[in-house]
Amino acid sequence: MPPHRVARTQLNVVDKRPIIRLRLCDHYGRPVANTDYELTLDGTELPGRTDGNGWTEEFDATEVREGKLAIEGFSYEVNFEDEEIDDTKHAQSLLNALGFNAGPLDGDRRRRTIDATCSFQREHNFEATGELDDRTLEEMKKEHRVK
Repeated sequence: MPPHRVARTQLNVVDKRPIIRLRLCDHYGRPVANTDYELTLDGTELPGRTDGNGWTEEFDATEVREGKLAIEGFSYEVNFEDEEIDDTKHAQSLLNALGFNAGPLDGDRRRRTIDATCSFQREHNFEATGELDDRTLEEMKKEHRVK
């Protein structure tokens, strides 16, 4: 059994581009901290070092389809879904980053996303419709850049 696993991926959306980083852990759930790795994405080599919590550096995954992670003499295949970042997923990412719980980044406008949008709108003195209109999205982007 390989000694590592990708315990978690984190997706953020910046200007509608998916930015991803990976968290590496051993099979006991402990982070693989401060360890050199090489991530090869669609032929581009990205050397790096995990942080104290086992996270890799962030990378732009806009065109990435597959990759390979090499760490401590082991090599792992990494596959990424081919999906476009839509306004709902972008809003979910922004709302979560701003402290509003919009739920998972799945692009579905479910109750948590609508409630988080309403809370954001109320906090900014907008009509709390829960709709992701242009004004609301622009204000989310503006506030995200400030933080």
